[in-house]
Amino acid sequence: VVARVAFAEVPAGRRVVVCCLTDPPDTLARLVANRHVDVVPADELLLTAAEAEQFLSTHTELDQSARIVLGAQASGWAAGLVLMAEHARRPVAAARKPGLDSRQAVFDYFAGEILAHATPAHRRVLMLTAAAPWITGRLARIASGDPGAPRLLEYLHRRHLFTDRRQGPEITYHYHTLFRDFLRARAAQELPDDECAAGAASLARALEDDGYREEAVPLYLEARDFASAARLVLSEAPHLHA
Repeated sequence: VVARVAFAEVPAGRRVVVCCLTDPPDTLARLVANRHVDVVPADELLLTAAEAEQFLSTHTELDQSARIVLGAQASGWAAGLVLMAEHARRPVAAARKPGLDSRQAVFDYFAGEILAHATPAHRRVLMLTAAAPWITGRLARIASGDPGAPRLLEYLHRRHLFTDRRQGPEITYHYHTLFRDFLRARAAQELPDDECAAGAASLARALEDDGYREEAVPLYLEARDFASAARLVLSEAPHLHA
């Protein structure tokens, strides 16, 4: 309410810029509808490939191929690019090729800013669902057995916590590439192998049942269910060959 009254009092010709992790609250709905408040979508704030290249060429001494690697890994995330660039500038890191080593700075960020504040149940959901290239609320429940998993995905999206939501026949959630890689690495460290394998197998079966046979193959392989992976490869081979 205070924000609504304050914004209404802003003199003509003046602008107030607000940075927030969530969309405007319902109390500002009228101001948004009357175009007194404009919302800049999060995807418009992502760096383009050219902008990432310009930043890296100005702030690092990396060659062009290395800059391309870091730019691709950041996927438009400015803070992630800065973290990796700062890491790449260190004397020890400079002697190595950027890539997995540079990502460690970003992984440390995720560990401190997201996982450290998550409940054990939420940590488990995040790590298990990262096995799939994308996830739905239904698949998250299948992989983790947690009925609250869909609410967690929606929370991550609404808070812009490295999770993108896309419309389709079924709403899908996509983790930022670096965030997904981080979660997969942590799953290998924190979860028992048989639990990771069971989660991947559950996702593979669900994706196959939904018709996503190609996406199911890597998950069957991750679950070490080589017979199911081979079955899918052989069944799809004639179609792919044609």
